[in-house]
Amino acid sequence: MAPKKKAKKSKLVEAAKPRQEQPTESPYLTPPVTLVIGESRQKYTIQEYFIRGTTIGGTWNNFGAKILIDVSDVHEDVGHTLAHYLCTGDYQTIRNLAGWDGEQEYRRSVLAYSAATTYGLEGLEEHARRMMLRLDYSIPILTILNLARSIYSKLPEKNTWFKEYIKDKMTAAFCADEGVFREDEFLGIVGTDPGFDKFLMRSVGEIYAHKIMTLRDENEHLESLLTPMDVPVEYPSQENLALEAPVEEVAVKQIEELPAEPEEEMLHLEAPDQVVFEEGPVVQKSCPSEERPGSDPEDAWATPSTKKRGKAAKAIVMQHYEPEPEPPGSPVEVDNWNNWGYARTKIKSDGMHQADAGYIGVES
Repeated sequence: MAPKKKAKKSKLVEAAKPRQEQPTESPYLTPPVTLVIGESRQKYTIQEYFIRGTTIGGTWNNFGAKILIDVSDVHEDVGHTLAHYLCTGDYQTIRNLAGWDGEQEYRRSVLAYSAATTYGLEGLEEHARRMMLRLDYSIPILTILNLARSIYSKLPEKNTWFKEYIKDKMTAAFCADEGVFREDEFLGIVGTDPGFDKFLMRSVGEIYAHKIMTLRDENEHLESLLTPMDVPVEYPSQENLALEAPVEEVAVKQIEELPAEPEEEMLHLEAPDQVVFEEGPVVQKSCPSEERPGSDPEDAWATPSTKKRGKAAKAIVMQHYEPEPEPPGSPVEVDNWNNWGYARTKIKSDGMHQADAGYIGVES
């Protein structure tokens, strides 16, 4: 039972230990140091304990009445941010009495990033980077480039994150407006810092080169859709073209081979009371319609397929053809005295004449 009691007691002791980091000595017992920040030489007094392990101040002894450390390469707008970070490890800026200003806060984050990279303050560098990414969505690209130009020469040579960050912002601005690099404000940035100018021109060239490659790939993709690679395009050779008949000759030949369409027979029905003969006088005989009891009167103008032809009046179908001349022979004698009997002339539908026994007139 004793070992179990000891184990339980050790757990209680561990739970009672403070979770915050405990210093080995009180920072407030160390001598004060004064940080001289910016061109305006603002003085921030902190304990010497908080600058231990940093490159701020270089080598100095902690004996003396007053210690001054010159950090004038840090902008005075982030003096409080630097001092607060050294004492607490947090990121903090002074509130603007006029209200929130996103562009000002973004500018402070860039300046704090520059101070952190200069003195190797990795924690402050991470804080500033996070604030830049949070605020840059509303900042114009020309403002970002002007701030980048102001700190570019102070950055270490091995720093690559900031260069990639600025290039990404330039690419996004170019995608939104391809004429952004032709504006006078952008051209005004060039020519003040040789190192930054070189970086700027290289970035612009890479952005345009990437755009050209993208357009080329899109064109090749469209061409591959229009002309599939697995289906080669075949063109007729000159020999095959020579062997083929001309288009006009083929068309004429096809037209000539078409079967002749039958000519429509023009049928004209003459009135039942009028008969036209080739020779001799025309005899007209009125044929009154005969009505049969219990049936409809006959339609004299009905078509040949439906018309009932009776003996009372027989319609003669004729076509308007010129009569063919009789072959030459002995002259035809005319019987003016009706000594040779009688003959009836009938006109057939084919235009030929036929003589039948009977008399001249309408058959009754």
